[in-house]
This record gives sequence, structure tokens and C-alpha cells, in this order.
Amino acid sequence: MESLIEFTETVLALASGSCTQCLIEELGNENSQIVGTIGRFQVAYEWRNPSPASEEEFADAFAEFLTRVVKMAVFTGELMRRPGVRWIDESREIALPVIASPN
Repeated sequence: MESLIEFTETVLALASGSCTQCLIEELGNENSQIVGTIGRFQVAYEWRNPSPASEEEFADAFAEFLTRVVKMAVFTGELMRRPGVRWIDESREIALPVIASPN
């Protein structure tokens, strides 16, 4: 639990110190990788058994999933509080952050 708190504090500091475009790019990167992470986590869950190797794979898959989710949540939260960022919905399934230029 201590590691999760430290990780979250690190990501919060990173997000607050990053430029808006950097946050958008990093959020897009995490978004493109989350599907693979979810797949790995699902397989580890389905194949989980009492063996040490299985438990280690499950723990690693869960940690990777949790890391991505926390990062995405923190970056999204930071973007939500910044002026000039709006969210567009191109596919009706996911909203993407963009920098709104004043026209």
C-alpha cells in the first residue's frame, strides 16, 4: 500500500509539472496500451492457481493494470482542471482531450 501511495504522489507531481500537450500525449499512450494490459490481467486471473509462478504473474499483471489506471486517472484529472482543454468524442466510445485554440 505504501508503494501505491508513493507512486500516486509521484504521478501527481509529474502531472502538475507537465505541459498540457505532454499530458494529452501521455494519456493517449497509456490508452493505446491499456487493452493489452487488461488482456494480460484477464488471462492471469483466469489461469490463476496456487502455484508461486501463477501468483507472481497475477500480482505482476494486476500491478501493471493498476499503474496504468492510476496514471490515466491522474492525468485526466489534471487535464480537467486546466483552462483551454476540451473533450471531443470522435467515435462515440471515447472522449479525447484537445487543446482548444481561441478563435
